[in-house]
This record gives sequence, C-alpha cells and structure tokens, in this order.
Amino acid sequence: FPGLDWRGMGDPAVRPLASIERKSLLYKSGLGFHCINQVSLDEGFRREWEPGAASYADSISALRRLHDAGCRTLVHIEPYPTPSIFEQDLSAMLAEVAFVDHIFFGGWNYNPRVPRDRATEAFYRAQSGTVQRFCAQHGIDCEVV
Repeated sequence: FPGLDWRGMGDPAVRPLASIERKSLLYKSGLGFHCINQVSLDEGFRREWEPGAASYADSISALRRLHDAGCRTLVHIEPYPTPSIFEQDLSAMLAEVAFVDHIFFGGWNYNPRVPRDRATEAFYRAQSGTVQRFCAQHGIDCEVV
C-alpha cells in the first residue's frame, strides 16, 4: 500500500511487527481496523492471482497477533472467486479467520471468466448466506455486498 504511513499505527507494541506483516495488513485509521484481503487458502491461487502478496498463512497469523493484542480486525473476502475461476470451500477459510471482529464479503465482478448469469447469482447468494450464518454463530460483524 504505497504511501501508507505505518508510524501512526497506534499501540507501540504493534508497530515493530515483521515486514511481512506490514506488507499484508492495511490500517484504516478512520475505522480503526487492521485488515487483510483473504480470498482463498490455496497458495497456488495466491501465486497466480496475487503475485508478491504475503502468504495466506502469514497474513492470517499476523492479523491474529494483532487481534490478540487488542486491535480490531477485519477480513475482506472480495473478490471471492466463482468455481469458474477457482473451486474451494468457503467454510474452511471462514474457520481460519473465526477470531476477527468483522468480515466483509463480495463477489468477483470484473473478470470476463465470471459469467453474468443466474447460476453465478445463485452461487453468490449461497456463499453470502454461508458468510452471514458463520458471522452470526461467531458473533462477528458482517457486511455482504
């Protein structure tokens, strides 16, 4: 996140995190959340679609440490890929981030490989329901678009 001033991150115990954490976390000062973008647990998917990004395990671990240190945390699950892009189990990913305070979920809207049809709409409705139920069961704030 070019131009982001990491010196204003708040708690001095949080600031000296390893560079992998500084690269994988976004601090939204207006909202006070530490956030990662997490659309899969599969490292092959990450290498293809998010080259140069921190590994998913490292990102989740960094966010967990911030959460355990008392920071508010958010996982941004967007753009979530359809099976035409990558097939995966959303529930497994949600289980990995069950500690967060907020989950934001949205579809993959800008790729021609994602068809604009009823099946895609049904897929996202079903996945949105999964996210909403998970959040309700775990006391996590939820936003679905």
